[in-house]
Amino acid sequence: MISHKEYKIDAIKYHSAVNLIKYVSIDTYNRIGFVHQNKDYGKLRIGEVTLTENLVYELHKFADENTLHLVKIYESVNEDTNGSDLLLDFPIGNYYIRIPIQAKKVTPDADSKDGSYISFHHGNSKGIQGDLLTKYAEKLGSYLPLYLLYNFTSNCKTIKGLNEKEEYYGCSVLNLNNVGSLEKTVKFSHLHPSMAIPFYKLFQNFNRDDEGDVQKKPEGPSPVTEPIVTDNDVIRKCYKLFGIDATDDFIQKLNLKKKEDVFADIDNWIKPFMNTMKNSGNNNQTQFNPRYRIVVLTEPIVPTSDEGVNAINDGDAAEMENNTSIEELQNEPEIEEKELYEIYCLNSL
Repeated sequence: MISHKEYKIDAIKYHSAVNLIKYVSIDTYNRIGFVHQNKDYGKLRIGEVTLTENLVYELHKFADENTLHLVKIYESVNEDTNGSDLLLDFPIGNYYIRIPIQAKKVTPDADSKDGSYISFHHGNSKGIQGDLLTKYAEKLGSYLPLYLLYNFTSNCKTIKGLNEKEEYYGCSVLNLNNVGSLEKTVKFSHLHPSMAIPFYKLFQNFNRDDEGDVQKKPEGPSPVTEPIVTDNDVIRKCYKLFGIDATDDFIQKLNLKKKEDVFADIDNWIKPFMNTMKNSGNNNQTQFNPRYRIVVLTEPIVPTSDEGVNAINDGDAAEMENNTSIEELQNEPEIEEKELYEIYCLNSL
């Protein structure tokens, strides 16, 4: 089990969506790895829908425990939804783009050095799954259909030597426009790192902490050596991550939404409660029909001085005393593997 609590602490300290996504990525990596390494237990299973619900749950729990909102989460009012489909409303410059995302989980090889995505190209009477997602991205006007890949590998040869922790690839994203023709089953090493990137890298285009690229127009006159960052500059940098040359003509056809329009568009969505999140629905993937919608906030909603911040605890949430330090939080014990095993057994019933 890879320790990842420090990323949650840094997410609080710096109001950092980057560190929050690193946290959930390593959490996903640990979950898949735990099931793979303990598969002899027989009933231990974890799939794309469960991992997506876990990811949404961790984001929701982070906000609930710390009264610190870096994202807002909505759940579809439509019962007939696909549990591994997401919509991501992402700030890009002074606007938002809406990105459709579909999840795929790796099946690790026996030695964990590689893995395979089974039914990577899944077809049915309505068409190929990836093609349907691509058409939906065109309809939304982002032209960015993404697979969210849930991964676990250990010492994968294509990742070794990179200046990147392997566990960051617990959640990676892939632009389907760049995939081309692939077999039904695709290897992890074929996609990483040549096509897929760690999920957190998308959030570096909108970073709130002291470590990365804060993509905001500077206030007041800018020094000659630091030209003003325009919306188009931010758009180009974001799309370049996914191998897209965002020319002026390309940017013109994007459906860029204003912030007020994003939050006004909630007629078919509700805010979920952790004890009422769905664990059923339509999983046949015949069309893109997202269950969850994640809106990345341009400014975090932070607790007031009276509210304080809740303690980070993977069990019950407890209110943090005013004199509790970050260093003390770092020394809190992790969940024991026995507890995780019991949790997974319950999920498998």
